[in-house]
Amino acid sequence: MNWDLLARYITKNATDEEIKQFEELISESAEHKEVYESAYKLWEESEHFAFEKEYDVNKEWSNTAVKIRKTKSVKRNLYAAFRYAAVVLLTILISYQYFNQASNQDLDVAWHKIYVPKGEQTTLTLADGTKVNLNSETHFSYPANYSAFNRKTRLNGEAFFDVVKDPDYPFEVESKYQTVKVFGTGFNVKAYDGSDRSITTLLHGKVSVYLPNDEELIALKPNQQSVLNHSTQEIALFNIDNDIDVCWKDGVHYFKNIGFEELIQQIERWYGVKIVLSSERLKDVRFTGKFFKDQTVWEVLDLLKLTLPFDYTAGKRTIEIKYKSK
Repeated sequence: MNWDLLARYITKNATDEEIKQFEELISESAEHKEVYESAYKLWEESEHFAFEKEYDVNKEWSNTAVKIRKTKSVKRNLYAAFRYAAVVLLTILISYQYFNQASNQDLDVAWHKIYVPKGEQTTLTLADGTKVNLNSETHFSYPANYSAFNRKTRLNGEAFFDVVKDPDYPFEVESKYQTVKVFGTGFNVKAYDGSDRSITTLLHGKVSVYLPNDEELIALKPNQQSVLNHSTQEIALFNIDNDIDVCWKDGVHYFKNIGFEELIQQIERWYGVKIVLSSERLKDVRFTGKFFKDQTVWEVLDLLKLTLPFDYTAGKRTIEIKYKSK
């Protein structure tokens, strides 16, 4: 029996190929299947154990070996003793697998959480010197034990990262649909949970983009941008000529060939307002242009009115946009 494989199978850490391999193994051997069923029952009944952070496998196995030696020297009992030893060793392996899984999910670590509301932006510097610019309506978190040796972060929104280089410990940005890993670079991630895509833009250095299952999708070079489609999990790579996608951190908002509905969502985010788009006819009209943070929302809407037939009315809580026939 491959005990490590059995442990990964029970704790749901096995790959698709390992699952197939293990299920073939237990289908071909009644003894293997019996060991699996016993171990799985033990795993279920133990309520996933009360874990310690370290397991001394050699010590536990030695203790088990003592119990084996005390067993009567009858073949049947010896077989049972070895099965007992196997289950104990498997328990240790499962505990280790489960603890690693829990550690990966940071279940035992407190996280600092930051929320930037609509209409605001903020910057912060992490313990290793990495600088982070957070855009409007962004959730960002990092572990309380963040250090040069643990550089994991989480993002729901948009942020620009200027990461301190460390070839031994990658900096990670985990979002709902992807994880970006780097060692030292300047890059932007736009990954709002409610969006239909995640956009990663690299200015300098090198980054790799992964799916949540740790499958590497693509490696970016400077002046490249990846766009991950959340529905299809397909990723596209583009070369970019400038840094217009990261100028938001300097108060300049560029938009290139985007639909009016998406533009309205961005204006809501940047200015902290609620806009109701009443006409379906306006949603798919596309725009290219820019405006500046020191412009008011009214100035921006008035500029857009020069190219699109609409009017707007301002209520106490919302701005309503209606199509205006020529």
